[in-house]
Amino acid sequence: MLATVFSVPVLLALLAAVGYGVSDYLSGVFSRRLRFLDVLTVGYTAGLLAFVVAWPLFEGTSFATRDLVWGAIAGFAGAAGVLLLMHAFRVGRFAVASPVSAVGTAAIPVAVGLLLGEQPGSVRMAGLAVGVVAIWLVSGAGMGRRARSAGPRTADGFWSALGAGVAFAAMFLALSRSDYASGPWPVLALQLGMLAVFACALAGRRHLPRVRRADLAGVALVGISAVVGNLAFVYSARLGLISVAAVIASMAPAVTVILARVHTGERFSPRQLVGLGHAGVALVLIGAGSELLV
Repeated sequence: MLATVFSVPVLLALLAAVGYGVSDYLSGVFSRRLRFLDVLTVGYTAGLLAFVVAWPLFEGTSFATRDLVWGAIAGFAGAAGVLLLMHAFRVGRFAVASPVSAVGTAAIPVAVGLLLGEQPGSVRMAGLAVGVVAIWLVSGAGMGRRARSAGPRTADGFWSALGAGVAFAAMFLALSRSDYASGPWPVLALQLGMLAVFACALAGRRHLPRVRRADLAGVALVGISAVVGNLAFVYSARLGLISVAAVIASMAPAVTVILARVHTGERFSPRQLVGLGHAGVALVLIGAGSELLV
């Protein structure tokens, strides 16, 4: 049914959003009782191991050094984005940091794609614009008065969030530069790059990651979901447009708030409901635009 409405690149970008959204939600859940860096390090290690186990599924792929370099750059950028966003949450307002980083992640690849000559068409361009608005509404909505004042009102949080958005956008752009024939190799380099950064951050704090056995499966899903998101995104960007792939993949906050509703019973705020509606409209416009360009 979905395949008759959306093109393969759009479906892959949706899968990327689901993967990223699940990873973000689970990392938030487990970080309430475990150290955040421990969750990331153990989770991404599990994701790497699962990736290696699934490697025979990608048989027949080849790679050049440049593909690994782009993947490593994406990994360093992605890890920097995570650490910058966590810093923004600590020193600034959640309701500012989250949407600033999310919109930066989506908008920068759109701008770069257009500068590189991508032509989404008027309908899809409208869908991309609505999608960016949806990301802003969903990622920054639903935070009560306490969350909005959950840090000093300094410019530091804003700039850290903006830096996180630039870093995540750089991750998307770097992944999109890899060759189609390289298959999953750039994502493998990305995983190793992110783990290297997290390991260095842990070394600076002089402690080994600790995760309780009861939490191990859930923490592992943090990294496995991220791997699924990265793989889906890289193939979406290769088969379609980076501008479309980035905006749809950046709708991960919509997945996160839906999971919070289903799992913990959190209510949608009015802004979140409007944002989810915008996301639906954006997907319809992008899907319709894809059909018009065929």
